[in-house]
Amino acid sequence: MTVRRPLVTIGGGVQELPTGDTISPDLTYPQTFRTLRWSNGGQGNIGSLASVTACSFRYAIRLPVATSRWRLLLSNYDTFAATSKTDLTLTKIIHGDHSRSNTSPGAETGDFVGSTATTIFSGSSTVPSNGTQLATSWVTAAGDQFDAGVEHLLGIAYTCSSQTIQYSAGRCWRWTSATTGVDPTQAASGASSTASYIPMDVVLEYECTSPYPAWLIIGDSIFEGVTAATAAALSPTSNLRSPPAQWGRVNNILIQNQSLYALRADTLENGSRREWTRQPQTGGVFDGCVIELGTNDVANSRTSTQVQTSINDIVDNVRSIIGTDKPIYLANVPAHGQSGSIETQRIAVNDWYATIPFGVTGVIDIDTALRKTAASNVSDSRLMASDGVHPAYQGQGILAAQLRASVNERPQW
Repeated sequence: MTVRRPLVTIGGGVQELPTGDTISPDLTYPQTFRTLRWSNGGQGNIGSLASVTACSFRYAIRLPVATSRWRLLLSNYDTFAATSKTDLTLTKIIHGDHSRSNTSPGAETGDFVGSTATTIFSGSSTVPSNGTQLATSWVTAAGDQFDAGVEHLLGIAYTCSSQTIQYSAGRCWRWTSATTGVDPTQAASGASSTASYIPMDVVLEYECTSPYPAWLIIGDSIFEGVTAATAAALSPTSNLRSPPAQWGRVNNILIQNQSLYALRADTLENGSRREWTRQPQTGGVFDGCVIELGTNDVANSRTSTQVQTSINDIVDNVRSIIGTDKPIYLANVPAHGQSGSIETQRIAVNDWYATIPFGVTGVIDIDTALRKTAASNVSDSRLMASDGVHPAYQGQGILAAQLRASVNERPQW
């Protein structure tokens, strides 16, 4: 049998695709219109900002695709405890490019390129505290869109009655002022805190048309991106570093990451919980889903049998969202230095995951990837933060590589 290459037009003539050339992805795969979400993570259980009346902050976002329009979904609500907080008054939102350093080891500066930004909102609107969200107006101007592969900054300011604000994950530059952080001429190095967790629940909702596949991620803080340097205490870190974000960025995959700190599988048995609804899945046209859960279940003395019941319900709900013909992968539970019944149940959960249950496509072995040691109950300390639970920066890179090695992101072709 003769193997032939696709026919292409070169210099006005038709010929086979030359050796070494590839077909552009927008020709190989269909352009698909999607509505997706990027989030810093829901509030609760990660800390708090005490007794503030005014605040402004900036944080970085990078998408692998250009947006056609976007808006923010804002709230002040303890998702983890399902507890209402206090309403905030949104006063300003600005948007621009992030002046990322090419020489500093930290790289992230929190400064706007050219000290300029576009004012997206200015006025007074209520950020609700009851679990609902303030949806800002859609940003439609071509010059104010997110660019593919470009790091952008959002600046957000609010006022409130003196209260304690629950943090969400990620990293921001924060000021105890409702004006300074949304002044693009102000250097972030002068912030009240140049490495702060984010004091609001912020979901970026955006529309795009792209040939890239889209994947839904359901997980806990490990996939949310909570991390630190090796053997160091957990610290505010941009969710750009999370394993799913790295996987998506390197491989041109659109990620909707719904992972949350302290999330347990039994919480997600109820499909109407806010852990599901704060980032709507409508319009995602997802190509598949990765579920990374179980760490917080076994740590709270749930049994392998109980985890199985929860995962069954979650898989059913995911299939109702993405379709019964789309692949689902399960990520197993890393070793966290536990012993006794907790470690016994962790091993039992992983043994069960290895059976590839409920007709899922496969299992991502993040346990073995992080251990690299003879001890079955301890992950390699070089790959972990000081708590022994969350992967350090190097560990996050290993998990991103494990996603790439385990998941076929284009199963339908």
